[in-house]
Amino acid sequence: GTMAMGHAFGATGAILVGSCLEELERRDGRYGVAAVSGAAGLGVAVVVERLSP
Repeated sequence: GTMAMGHAFGATGAILVGSCLEELERRDGRYGVAAVSGAAGLGVAVVVERLSP
């Protein structure tokens, strides 16, 4: 879903992190992880910390 939404604009990472931040706020969470897999076994992940309530 999110990969398909951002891919056409080259904004997959921005959409993933934005969705993660929205969920952290909605669930009143502190930490979140956004990850995406690439070709040939490559992958990237980022841990996000929500600093303000």
